[in-house]
Amino acid sequence: MSFTSHWSNILAEGSNIGTDAIFSITEAALNNFFDKHHEYDKSLYTYKAERTFTYNGNNRKFTLLMRVEEPFNCDLLPFTDHSKERDAIWDGESGWVDLEEARELDTQLFTNSDDDSIRVLAKRVSLKLTWPDLKGGKPHEFSFQVKIAATGQASLIEVPKEQNTGSNENFYALSVRLTKIKFEQEMRLKIANALEQMAVKDIALKEAAGDQKFIDLFIILINIVAARFAPKVVANVKLPTFEIGSEAAIPRMLDVSNDILSFGAGVNREALMEDARSEIATGLSTYYQALDEDIEAAGGVGELLYSNYSVDKNIEELVPRPDKELSKMLTKSSGFITKLETSLLEKELSDAVADDREATEVKQVASGVGVGVNEYLLDVAIDSSMPPDEAQKCTKWLSAGVVRGRACYWTRFANPNIDIDGTDVKGDIDIDVGGALEACFKKFYDCSWDWKCGRLALALKGRPGIKIGLKKSSGIKFNAQLRGRLELETNLPFPFNEVVKGISRLVWEAVKVIINLVLRRINFTVVPDKIELPDQKTRLRLKNFAPFSFVRKPAVPLLPSQREFLGYSCDVLAEK
Repeated sequence: MSFTSHWSNILAEGSNIGTDAIFSITEAALNNFFDKHHEYDKSLYTYKAERTFTYNGNNRKFTLLMRVEEPFNCDLLPFTDHSKERDAIWDGESGWVDLEEARELDTQLFTNSDDDSIRVLAKRVSLKLTWPDLKGGKPHEFSFQVKIAATGQASLIEVPKEQNTGSNENFYALSVRLTKIKFEQEMRLKIANALEQMAVKDIALKEAAGDQKFIDLFIILINIVAARFAPKVVANVKLPTFEIGSEAAIPRMLDVSNDILSFGAGVNREALMEDARSEIATGLSTYYQALDEDIEAAGGVGELLYSNYSVDKNIEELVPRPDKELSKMLTKSSGFITKLETSLLEKELSDAVADDREATEVKQVASGVGVGVNEYLLDVAIDSSMPPDEAQKCTKWLSAGVVRGRACYWTRFANPNIDIDGTDVKGDIDIDVGGALEACFKKFYDCSWDWKCGRLALALKGRPGIKIGLKKSSGIKFNAQLRGRLELETNLPFPFNEVVKGISRLVWEAVKVIINLVLRRINFTVVPDKIELPDQKTRLRLKNFAPFSFVRKPAVPLLPSQREFLGYSCDVLAEK
């Protein structure tokens, strides 16, 4: 079934109304992932348990080592009931052990239903039992292998930020919550046979093989350990999905049907807006502090802007510093701007940098993952990144001879507009800059030498803006770029013309900081090229992104932007 048809079915339900982003992975892709996960994260498939039993009046500590020797096989609803690949262990209703502890996991936040929707089969689990000899001789041990089946539900858990390097918030991950397990019916016979075969080296095993109480005891131990071991092993295998922070998203849907596992989330506008405003405010505060330190280091704003500055010289006699020289003097503030621009550039360059991690040679799974986002999510992502209208900010006063002046300015972002047009996304944001020039000169003509001041609206040449679109490289990126730049009009009457020549650079630098802070917020990945998981070596590589448009037909009315989705179908391969 195509992702378009599948999403049409599951997103039509009223309970899934708030879904703005959806991630789907097929059963084939999950099994491909399990195959490689078992190879690269083998340490997660071993469990050791110790338990003391009283046997014939003596306390004996038994140690059981369980290891999953082959990758899990996963079966999603609808279960494969009539396939030649169906294993006989699924037949019959008896033999199942209920996992009450697993049903009450504190970490679980969300699950698809009360009914089990996932089957997991471990075809070969080795068990090694060790226990002390009552006469002080060499410890006894024997090993055998068994098949274990389990059923459960898809589960959404919140993972602490400490488990994800580089993240400053908790995030959501998918897992499987097992609810019951079952051993193959021949297990008792396998235990007896294993004891018989190993009795050649250890006569005590011959006695144990014929002792039904011992075998019963061993089966109880296996059940106790397996009831704890199986849920932990499966839960430790985090399933691949797009990574979303717990503050930025609201879980809306978890569905298992048509051999596809799907997770849907809604965007948290308030959390995004609060985070954006905090980040931008912190950035601006850092910049203004750095600028003040640069001005102080230069000896004042005049010394910073002019190479021959003297407070006694007429302003028209002053020589502005060349841009390169001024940049060197703006060590801290220019460094902060460079850091912002570099972080944006690194996002661009990261697409072209070769990944040196080892790639597997396994055949990729065609259309194994589907990712979709609606126009509403993109609107909110842009909208929430818009800083509040900034209060007017003024440069420091520049004084030279009989003239002094400064510029006061503000920056506003207006008309953010995003449109999904088929399989393309287009948009733009207007940047409005305004303010005033304030200039004063001493009234030498009437011998009073009082300051006469005036104010002119800030006259601009050019108008910067932000162009938005999608960029396809190693993944699908939401890309925002600055277009145009700001220049201040210098064809003004004296003394405004002289003031603006000196401080126009400072105004544009400050405006650039605000723009870059916004650009950094709205350059983000829509579909990643790889999905990595915390504390695990195995990851999924996504390739061959095939775009498609999808219009949701919900059971209840929605905004047009909530109905319009842009989707991508991706081929998948697991790698290290």
